[in-house]
Amino acid sequence: MPERDRAFSWPYLTSAIALVLGLFWVGWGMLRLGQRELELADLALKHTIFVVRGEVQHAFDQVDDDLRLEAAYVSSHDSIPRSALLDRWSALLSSRWAIAAIRLADDRGNEFALLRDSIGTILRETATGSEYGPPLLIHLVSGQPVDSANGVAIGDSLIDPRAENWYSRALEDRRGDPVWTLAPAPDSAGSARMIVALLIRPRSDEQPFRILSFTVRPQRVLATVHPTDPMRSYLPLVLSEEGRSLLPTAPEIGRGDRIRSTALALWDPELSSVPQYFTVDGSQLVMRSLPVNIGGVTIHVGSLIDVDDLHDRFRPERLFLAGAILLYLVLLTLMVLVYLRNRRDLGRLREQQKRSRTQQRKLAKVIGERDMLDREVHHRVKNNLQVLSSLLNLQAQRVEEGPTRNEFLRGKRRIDIMALVHQKLYGMPDLRGIDLERFFDELSASVAALYPKRSNVSYAFDTDRIRSDPDTAIELGIILCELMANCFQHAFPFVTGGHIDVSVRQVEGQLHRLVVKDNGTGLDGDEAHRPGKLGLEIVDALAEKLDGSFKYRSNGGTTFDVLFRMKH
Repeated sequence: MPERDRAFSWPYLTSAIALVLGLFWVGWGMLRLGQRELELADLALKHTIFVVRGEVQHAFDQVDDDLRLEAAYVSSHDSIPRSALLDRWSALLSSRWAIAAIRLADDRGNEFALLRDSIGTILRETATGSEYGPPLLIHLVSGQPVDSANGVAIGDSLIDPRAENWYSRALEDRRGDPVWTLAPAPDSAGSARMIVALLIRPRSDEQPFRILSFTVRPQRVLATVHPTDPMRSYLPLVLSEEGRSLLPTAPEIGRGDRIRSTALALWDPELSSVPQYFTVDGSQLVMRSLPVNIGGVTIHVGSLIDVDDLHDRFRPERLFLAGAILLYLVLLTLMVLVYLRNRRDLGRLREQQKRSRTQQRKLAKVIGERDMLDREVHHRVKNNLQVLSSLLNLQAQRVEEGPTRNEFLRGKRRIDIMALVHQKLYGMPDLRGIDLERFFDELSASVAALYPKRSNVSYAFDTDRIRSDPDTAIELGIILCELMANCFQHAFPFVTGGHIDVSVRQVEGQLHRLVVKDNGTGLDGDEAHRPGKLGLEIVDALAEKLDGSFKYRSNGGTTFDVLFRMKH
């Protein structure tokens, strides 16, 4: 493939590769969307479990705070009248519906308890050799005690509290924190119960230690845990170690009771930490739970996510990816069509370029021949001028010393200057656009070589990168050589030497200005027009030939100002 064709094909090839890669990328994103749904479901499970665990912990912490408050009250009194405890605990049971019973027992087996039942509140007091006498069981109706003969007995009122599990666990605790235990059996309604107990240490060795406990219903403790989020896409789970739900009954997430029953049936404590997927009524759900320690009791906090709801939420992304795939296909098709059309146009352009190159070769050949002829003309002119200079030199040798011979030599010098201009012009690399700064520099070096006694005279050029045609360059070269020769001859009579500045600037359009300035002795008008001295008439004539003018002024040196018009 030619280099031009490769350069033409590379942008289309890279664009096609980019479009194909983009198409595969979007397609891969479409295929991976299902995996992203599962990953999002896992993240949602983790987030939900984190939120639910915080709410569960906060709910149980509130019960712990109530227990600590009551324990602080009991600890501040060595003995508390029955009426004071009855009033205080009745108010507590009325305000805390999660608490089913409050019990205060000591290490001697004495117990004072207030229990909530479906038919009312029961006061149970068990004493072993205490001042309260035999065991007492009273049913409170509307806050008024009833005779024990008419009381309603619940269970065995003679059970020693020291034989119960919550009592022994509270004794084993050394940190002074509430200790939770699961009740051995559900209440009469079949609901699970939990007991939280706190050891109250005596203030003296003579006093017995006491243990205060709350019997609570977890469903009421966890009533503040939100059953679902506002989008109804997940359901929290709080389970006991046996897999029994500790949350109150709540609306399900859209498919009825079968979702909860199926989730509880599939729940396995050994696999609870990993996501478990199952299907209910054709919908995919995922469940996960983590163990949480509540005061020594392990419960499992988890969440149930409806994956179908997540699938519906990804519908805009699916539409966007499908649109992106369609857009990529359209762009790829358009690019192929543009490539084919440009290939056809490139073939036409190649034919035109081929014809243009043929014409350019012919034109370059003509230009080369013309340039060679121009150089040959300048070379011949330089040779003819050198011959003329030699003839004048021979003629001057036959003339005696005096004004006549000096005029011969002045004419010979001007002819040498014209020959020098043609010689330097012949050596320029491009005759169509002469670099004036380089041209002036080479001319000045040759002029300075004619005056070795003025070697301490320096010069500088600033032509602003202006280029000139050959005809104008010849005239400017002669003007510059004449002015610099006059500066070398007359401006610096002392050994201290001096400096010459040469500048060229564009004035307007083709109108330019050449300025030659020295810091020499200067000259007045009479001296400038004295015959046989400076001969500025040549400069003036050449300036008129260039459709310009020539002026000079003397002020701390001499400034020559040549206004000229560039021919081409």
